[in-house]
Amino acid sequence: MDTRVVLRSLRAATTLGTLVLSTATCRSDRAAVVVERWVTEGFAEDNIDSPTIWRGPDGEAWAIVTAKVTDRLVVLDAASGTYLRGVGGVADSTVRFSRPNGIAAVDSLLFVVERDHRRVQVLALPSFRSIGSFGEEALKEPYGLWVRPQGSGRYSVYVTDTYADTDDPADADERTVQGTPEALGRRVHRFWLGISAGGLHVDSARAFGDTSGEGVLHIVESLWGDTVTGHLLIADEDRTVGQALRLYDLDGTFRDRSVGAGTFRHQAEGIALDARSDGSGYWIATDQDPRANRFHLFDRMTLAHVGTFAGRTTQNTDGIWFDPTPVVGRPRGTLYAIHDDKGLAAFDWAEVLRTLGLP
Repeated sequence: MDTRVVLRSLRAATTLGTLVLSTATCRSDRAAVVVERWVTEGFAEDNIDSPTIWRGPDGEAWAIVTAKVTDRLVVLDAASGTYLRGVGGVADSTVRFSRPNGIAAVDSLLFVVERDHRRVQVLALPSFRSIGSFGEEALKEPYGLWVRPQGSGRYSVYVTDTYADTDDPADADERTVQGTPEALGRRVHRFWLGISAGGLHVDSARAFGDTSGEGVLHIVESLWGDTVTGHLLIADEDRTVGQALRLYDLDGTFRDRSVGAGTFRHQAEGIALDARSDGSGYWIATDQDPRANRFHLFDRMTLAHVGTFAGRTTQNTDGIWFDPTPVVGRPRGTLYAIHDDKGLAAFDWAEVLRTLGLP
């Protein structure tokens, strides 16, 4: 969610711990509470938004987070949350960002959405060398993305594009975005890329989004896809129409279903997927709020709601990222979540599932 949203003024004051043992209790609204393994702090001036995890061939394990206000990336140790370095911003002239938002590490590449440059920049990892960018001619106010590797240096990239159809900044509050049919039909852009040592090139692109009915995408930032089921879930956080996850397929066709309608009480935000090799797993979606932040789980196949939990500390979550890699103390992987624009939290996924009684 963009910082223009008035709810930012309602942030709850919390005390962060550096490392706590995982326990669970129950709040009165039936959201189980799972204590974070750790929560970082110290990035309030950055206004951090979305995380991704990159594991390199030489043992690198980095959490890379976008910082919207300082126009940089914050790089943390994925195991402990320890700060490693910053990339971009005033202290780094080697690469430039303008309000970075959505981010995804795939293979040895890092895709970064820049809202105010109206593009997606692609960097090589671990060097953070810029390979190039795309989308400048099509995007207006991009936010989130999902990257689908297709082999042989080819990628399909889905990018959300939410903007107000007005030239008056006073009317451009993202909570009241109203789209013309033309704009609504371009809420998500899909780019087919080829990336090689010679750089990147866009083979083709198209935009999609329903222009009427339940499938209309009003205020969208986060999305995620599943190549096994063919589902593409797009979080619509517009409360005036009922926030939910709109179910599209990977070709951009609405599948006549809104997932979680009535379950989200605040704002549908970050999306991630626990995708297991046997076809089972869970969708994870943020219900963003400064005081009553929640995470909802939905069955991967049926899309039925199966549980809700909250962190002891974590509030006001924008982006999330699920990393299935087993590590010491987190044998079934880790859910990473932004905390109140200023920190990154790590949840032991095994503890989350155990608390919710899920396999």
